[in-house]
Order: sequence, then structure tokens, then C-alpha cells
Amino acid sequence: MARRGVRESLPNQCTNRHGPPTECAHAIGNGLTLKAYPPTPLNRPRLAQSRPACRCIAAGWTCILGRSPPPRGSLRVQAARHAPTLIDVAFPGKGILRDVALIVGFSLLVAVFAQIAIKLPFTPVPITGQTLAVLLTGGALGAWRGAASLGLYAVWGTVGLPVFAPGSAALEGSLVHFIFPWAGTGAPIWDLASGGYIVGFIAAAYAVGWLSERGWDRGWYVTVAMLLANVLIYVPGLLWLGYKIGSFDNALVFGLYPFIVGDLIKLYIAAVALPGAWALIGRGRS
Repeated sequence: MARRGVRESLPNQCTNRHGPPTECAHAIGNGLTLKAYPPTPLNRPRLAQSRPACRCIAAGWTCILGRSPPPRGSLRVQAARHAPTLIDVAFPGKGILRDVALIVGFSLLVAVFAQIAIKLPFTPVPITGQTLAVLLTGGALGAWRGAASLGLYAVWGTVGLPVFAPGSAALEGSLVHFIFPWAGTGAPIWDLASGGYIVGFIAAAYAVGWLSERGWDRGWYVTVAMLLANVLIYVPGLLWLGYKIGSFDNALVFGLYPFIVGDLIKLYIAAVALPGAWALIGRGRS
């Protein structure tokens, strides 16, 4: 008997217990919501008793259709190896031109968020909205498009376009700068004290996108993805800042400690925004 909220007419190929890996993905394509459980030793005995079921061997998950109680450690995720990204569900479409437009558009979004800056008198690196935009870009676009968008952002600034966050000189006389007048900077990232953070943006967007493609942007575990992304930003950022100022101890003082609270706030906003967007999409289709 199908679980409440799931259509009762299941595709024939998904009622076979030992079907090929494509069967669960096919069920999702037909609008079914599946429960996916990690194939841990604790789960396997319970999974073996569930009916009906189909196993996504390639994805490493077992998909359950029915009222079977969830085994310990279960996660409600898309059963396919690559779940659709938020942008692809909200605005369906295909094609290279579409992907290019998304990559360019989100790189501009990062540039705009970079102009939301708070100047700190004791560090050359201001608090900006870039990190929030990076997390949202990776979560919305997925791995390769998210990384490409942040890579394009880095290229634009390196060739001289004023897309990076305003420097201390540009913020002279004001503690907070909100987008206009545009005060962005453009310079080769290897000349900037914050250049390592910009490199970290690319890795962070890829990591968040990769995890989002596996359903991590739909529940509480999105927080883990965001924490990982922040680590990927800070590691190259602090190493490069320490090199530029000649002291890795001072890099922590100037490039980490002042930003912890602000980054936690931005992390929280992103961790709420992505699952919230999925919830809105679900309500719009119900």
C-alpha cells in the first residue's frame, strides 16, 4: 500500500525489488516521492523486510515505497545519484545558452552582494555579503555551474572589472556600504590580501553544489554543507592573508576572529533560504 501523499499507481519497473539503478530515478521522474535510507549494517535487516522496494545500487541507497517505519539514521532525500538543483526545478529548461546565462547571472549576484560591506578598522578585509551569495550560488546551481560562476567572478575582477568587495580606502569615512555608490575593486587576486578567500569561493560553491545535487539542501543537514563551505573559504583565505602580511598568527586575528559571528549569521540565512525555497516550490505544485 502506498505511503500517504504518494500516488498509488506505481511504475511497474519500480515494484520489482531488485531492479536496476535507473528505476528509482524513473520513479522520481514520474513525480513520486521516495524515502532513501543509507545502506548501513543497522538498516539492512529492516530494509530487507520492506515491501515494495527498489534498490538504487549505483547511488548506494535503498528506496522504499510504502508505510515501513524508517530505519535509524534515515534521511529524506532524492533517491537518484544526482537530484535536480533548485534552479532547474524552479525554472525548468535545458541548453548551453541557459547554463551560460545562469553562470553569468549568478556571478553578477555575487558582485552585487560584495558591495554590501562593513569596514573594520583593525583588518584590511571587510565583512561583506559575498559569502552568503557564494553559498546560495552553489546550492541553487549545483557543483559545476556554481564553481564556474565563482570562477568567472574571479576572472572578471582579475582583469580589472570592479566586482570585488570595496577596499578600506573606498570605505573611508563610512562604516557600512550598501551597494551604491558602487565602490568595487578590480585587481589580480594574487595582489589582494583577500585573494585567497576568492579562490576559496570557487571550492565552496562546488562543494555546496555537489552536496545539493545529492539532496543536502532540503533539510537540516544543509547546515553541514554550509559549514564545510566556510572551511573551504577560510583555509586558502587565511593562508594567503598570512603570506601577504607576513604572519600567520596575525592572519587569524585579522582574517578569522572578527568574521566568525557574521559568517555564522550568513550561514544561518543560507541554511534557511535553500530548504525554504524548496518548500515554496512544493506548495506551489500541490
